[in-house]
Amino acid sequence: MKNNINELIEKDENFDISKISMSALYVQLINVLLHKRIEGDNKVTSFYLNSVILFSSRNYRKLIKLCHKVLCLNKQKKINLSIMEEEYFYGYILTSYLYTGQYKKCIKYGHRFLNILNNEKNKIVFLQDKMAYFQIGLSNLYLKNYYESIKYFDKVIELMKFDKEVENMIIGNFAIPNYNYAYRCKGMAYLKIGDYIKAIDNFNEDIKINGNSGVVYYYKGIAYFYIKKYDKSIAEYQKSIKYYSNNFDNKIFVYNALIRTLIKCNKYDDIIKLHKSICKNILNTKVTLKYTFNFFTLFTLIFDTIKNISIDQEVINKLINTNFENQKSYFQKSNLYNYTKVNKDTLRNILNSQLWLSNSKTFNDPIDPYIKKNTYNKLNDYILEKIKVACLTTQNDNTLMWSHYADKHQGICVEYDIRKIINKKNIVIKRINYSNKMNIDDFFINYYKSILQNINIEIDNYSINNITDLFTVKSREWKYEDEYRILFYDKENKNTNGTLINLPIKSICFGIQTSKEDKKLVYNLVEYINENNRNKNGKKYERIKLYYAELDDNELFKINIKPYKHKNNS
Repeated sequence: MKNNINELIEKDENFDISKISMSALYVQLINVLLHKRIEGDNKVTSFYLNSVILFSSRNYRKLIKLCHKVLCLNKQKKINLSIMEEEYFYGYILTSYLYTGQYKKCIKYGHRFLNILNNEKNKIVFLQDKMAYFQIGLSNLYLKNYYESIKYFDKVIELMKFDKEVENMIIGNFAIPNYNYAYRCKGMAYLKIGDYIKAIDNFNEDIKINGNSGVVYYYKGIAYFYIKKYDKSIAEYQKSIKYYSNNFDNKIFVYNALIRTLIKCNKYDDIIKLHKSICKNILNTKVTLKYTFNFFTLFTLIFDTIKNISIDQEVINKLINTNFENQKSYFQKSNLYNYTKVNKDTLRNILNSQLWLSNSKTFNDPIDPYIKKNTYNKLNDYILEKIKVACLTTQNDNTLMWSHYADKHQGICVEYDIRKIINKKNIVIKRINYSNKMNIDDFFINYYKSILQNINIEIDNYSINNITDLFTVKSREWKYEDEYRILFYDKENKNTNGTLINLPIKSICFGIQTSKEDKKLVYNLVEYINENNRNKNGKKYERIKLYYAELDDNELFKINIKPYKHKNNS
């Protein structure tokens, strides 16, 4: 569509704006575009349309480049932007920096933008200064500069009080912040610095302006909790649950906080009632449960507090099943490698073209799943037995991995074709996330993502949102492994130690120290398999290939993989 618009603009000097199929986004710019058409400035019109397309498709990085280019051309006087138009492109820059998590740049260009606005003697009041103050404040909030953020939210509140008649106005594609959001954000800043009374005051101002809000009542509950007014905290959480009636995922955050408060008050009967109610809602809800990890933390908190509550297996199974149904397999290559020892089980798996997925409690892996390190036991054991795991990688020439996982170079490395299990029920392929920090149960980040149009803010820390995420995180020091994990939801759980899945084998590589006896065993087995496949499938059969690893003569620790040719005396 973008190219078609550009062609229309370039080819037709009498270009009619109505030729474009207008969405609501374009309607917002209709007056500006018509104004540019009257002046005959096709290039600026093209920039406008491109910016709309990039914003609506959330291609913020390209949008930043485009806007910088436009402002540079204007500075060089190659195009002529009005004050209003310059504000428009600056607004997109600030918004895009905010949406991509580039908070320091958002602050930098926000100040630059405010200087331009302040220097304009005859500027058109278009509320962009309020937007800039708000985005600078929000960026400081993300950067944990809480006192600085409060200053800018105060500025927004001060200015917006004089502009109530346009407080909900839309400019371009970005909404001018209604100052109730400023109160809300200011309250969050006070909550973060521990000034709970001021936090409550600002949340109350938000409620006066905006009406009942599940998220605001939630934060009021937190503030009351920290000043040990537990009854008021419980009351606020109950209001939050009421006004979160259509969002069960958000409710779970509130339930978590409510249960922690009930524990403080020793109201265990209320916790048991709440547990039953939550389980009933999970089984009855038709809404997709996006963040299954939040349910995990909720139930582990309950089970850790009240020992005689039994696990509702139907509920936990639904959460696991929902997680697997909602997850998409992620892979960049169609083949992955598994380093292993040579033993009877390995030979049997090769013969049957199968891969063993184990209960991760038996892992010899240097980094165990997060849940194994938690103090909770009952729910952990159930989940660890239900989700079986196999560890694979994208490389078969890694010296350290040969040493760690293939019996110190005496084992083999099996190459599997993973295409056969893509989108298969109860199986997910996930790449390991290497991170030294994890954002767990961080409602603050999730909430402000929703303010920013549910975008995925780019952050360094790995956020755990689903139960399966617990099985796919390691410290960054293991990043060299480039590991993938195949997760299998074993509903029947006939063998708690693990299970086998069918997976075609493409090749097998011998290690540097693989014994002659093991090479012979594997070679004869592969020859038997290849002969069987040839007899079954004729010329179309896929032959399992054999390779061997050897140290490079010139480069220290480098391993070369070469085709293997068996000799009777080798």
